Amino acid sequence: MMTNKSREAVAFRDYLNDEEEISLTELVKRCNANDNTAYSFPEDADCYGLIYLDGRLCSAIALFGIGGSSNGKAVDEIAAWTDPEYRKQGLFTRLYSELCETYEVAEVKRFAVYENTSAAATLKAIGAEHIYDECIMRLRLNSADDIYREEEKFDSIYSILNEMDISEDGICECRYGSCSYKVYGNEAYIYGVLIYDSFRSQGYGFKMMYSLLKQLREKKISSCFLEVNSLNIPAVELYKKTGFKIEERIKYYEQVTNLE
Repeated sequence: MMTNKSREAVAFRDYLNDEEEISLTELVKRCNANDNTAYSFPEDADCYGLIYLDGRLCSAIALFGIGGSSNGKAVDEIAAWTDPEYRKQGLFTRLYSELCETYEVAEVKRFAVYENTSAAATLKAIGAEHIYDECIMRLRLNSADDIYREEEKFDSIYSILNEMDISEDGICECRYGSCSYKVYGNEAYIYGVLIYDSFRSQGYGFKMMYSLLKQLREKKISSCFLEVNSLNIPAVELYKKTGFKIEERIKYYEQVTNLE
């Protein structure tokens, strides 16, 4: 714990040296183990802020200029970690304040955090508001609730495999829409699902997803996952209908600074 006798060092860097990378990697690991999260090392950040106490990295922040916009305002993404043993001591607030004073930060600061009461309270304290969730949804094929086992029943109604062009590099196209997938071992990541405007709300989204999942099942894929914005209700409902369930939520917060 921090005491008056603790030796403190604060540094901001445009890049990290090897020793700093190792220290930050270990800090992220400690946070993941404590919080049951899956954050990765923040590569390619535009800058890093670090707080050391008695030679140990206890808190860090990373700024990413993503070049996007929110309601016409420029957006930067910010990631941060504080060692579980040193929380509730204002380390994140201090780093965040110094970051905003030291660097030209965009009007909108965006934070992505796993469901975490402590993180939510910290972000609320700096005026950040929850805007949406990124839902990670998963489907386990060959499970007890696998609708794709009833092939004869569903094929006669939903299969459009004969109309789909599925390439070896994971691009699927048909006259109703398109999507893509990548295979990692016996698991597939599905992304870029698009139903053309003239075919929406007519069941073609389900037919395309059903046919792709049936093909993946035949390729011995045992699990599929995808990510979807919680505000995209039609997409969330489509994936639920095809058997996907929400397993994780990454919650996005934004803090807006009026620069006028």
